[in-house]
Amino acid sequence: MTLTAPPDVAESAYRFRFEHVHTLLAPVHPDDVKDEMPAALLGERRPVYRDVRDTSRRAVAQAVEELLDEDEFRAGVAALPFTAGQRVVAFGDSITSDWQSWSVLLDGALVRLRPRDSIEILNAGISGNTTMDIIRRFSGIAALQPDWLLTLIGTNDSVAYGPPPAKTLVSVTETEHNLHELVRLIRIRSRPIATAWITPPPCDNSQLARHPYAGRGTVRIDTAALAYRAELVRGLPGVVVDAAAAFGPPPCSALLVDGVHPTLAGQLRIVRAVVAALGSGRPSLSPSDVVRSVARGSLTSR
Repeated sequence: MTLTAPPDVAESAYRFRFEHVHTLLAPVHPDDVKDEMPAALLGERRPVYRDVRDTSRRAVAQAVEELLDEDEFRAGVAALPFTAGQRVVAFGDSITSDWQSWSVLLDGALVRLRPRDSIEILNAGISGNTTMDIIRRFSGIAALQPDWLLTLIGTNDSVAYGPPPAKTLVSVTETEHNLHELVRLIRIRSRPIATAWITPPPCDNSQLARHPYAGRGTVRIDTAALAYRAELVRGLPGVVVDAAAAFGPPPCSALLVDGVHPTLAGQLRIVRAVVAALGSGRPSLSPSDVVRSVARGSLTSR
């Protein structure tokens, strides 16, 4: 693919294309994929793939160092309720699977600050996933035996295609049912899974409409429905991370030029919100505590 768009558009387009193929080849352990595999599938030279990947890694490493210079963030990471040897799965769509995502930043911070704890962060985000997809994928995620499941989902439910774009991929009613179902699936597991729910960030249709790879107006985000889905997530039992509130209404400089995906600065907002919510000094919830709270909790239809 020859990219003629501005450099910032081209770089992010390359990154998400490579990341998506990488994830499809190795859904949970992408580092097992050899450089030539995704490059060959996309018709690109291996050095191009490697350059984009290594650029992302350097950006993440620098961002982690800057995060750990923040006293509040360091204290939050130290207070995270993950215990030594636990497995934490980050579940969601391309906002999570991005090579510069909040999940990657969280992993880097834990490796730097708590190396002896050997906490394993598995990035199980897949580009394009909706709440229907995470229901379909849950059995595979449960088979990984996670101690914690951190879920950020809902953006793709709100996508509409045209022309003109009208119906969203998933209705708000179905989104609510799917979230109920995911809570139920977690609750009935014989092995407890502690949970944190992350609200999807807002999107900017004015940016999306101008994006050269967005079909020139044939793709739209139902922003009102997206905001409603964030409200649904806020009503889930357990720990809720209000990442959407960290962005505020569009226009937002923390979104990439497509108006959908967070920039690295936006991903920093998400990981700060995750650490603040989970490492806030409240009494830590064990997986069994969370399961009991889910069993008692009710999801009110809106």
